[in-house]
Amino acid sequence: MTAANCLLSSNVTVGLSARTKEELLQKLSTRAARATGIDENLVLAALNGREQLGSTGVGRGIAIPHAPVPGIAAPFAFLATLDQPVDYDAIDDEPVDIVFLVLSPMGDASSALKVLSFAARSLRSEETLHKVRAARDEAELFNAVQMLSA
Repeated sequence: MTAANCLLSSNVTVGLSARTKEELLQKLSTRAARATGIDENLVLAALNGREQLGSTGVGRGIAIPHAPVPGIAAPFAFLATLDQPVDYDAIDDEPVDIVFLVLSPMGDASSALKVLSFAARSLRSEETLHKVRAARDEAELFNAVQMLSA
């Protein structure tokens, strides 16, 4: 599986509602648990553990929460735009309105880095960020980042 193939059209959401970073991580954990079959408490604990090391808010309104999760068989990605920006303790202190979640198998740093690299590349250009933020539905959001892997 390539890094781009980790993001499925079923794993994108436009207008996710969350008012705090904690609520956002909880909702992402719930979505990931539904998609992967992994217990959402394991996912949330892994994400919170990673956030304790330092915020995954990378600036420009983007967060890329990521963590290895026990029991996950393959890398997993989930992309969401938020209905309102959330204070995320980002490196530039700007609130976050785009979240690209990356979960990876324990001990598989190579695949984790590939997916993280895809996430970062996907959201690097201003043109892509504009398309992501302007997406009115999940198909537009998915297409905005998938065009980069073609």
